[in-house]
Amino acid sequence: ETSDGAVVLLRRSAAVSGNRGQYNGPSGHPEPTNVKSAQPVEEAIARRSLSGNAVKDELFDSIVQETVEETGVPREQLGE
Repeated sequence: ETSDGAVVLLRRSAAVSGNRGQYNGPSGHPEPTNVKSAQPVEEAIARRSLSGNAVKDELFDSIVQETVEETGVPREQLGE
């Protein structure tokens, strides 16, 4: 929700393979290698020692980054 009470919806391109022309909220694709970990992410996954907070942080960050890229709104102007 924006500071004036509106909601941001993005219209999907007609050129994409799925859900052409439909509206959706900003979303992102998390990158496992971006998860902050004391050991290599692949190793942390294999040992099941990856912090739940680190995973949540990457999920949130991927949505914020996608919002910045798709809307052009600077990151510092987005709230939590």
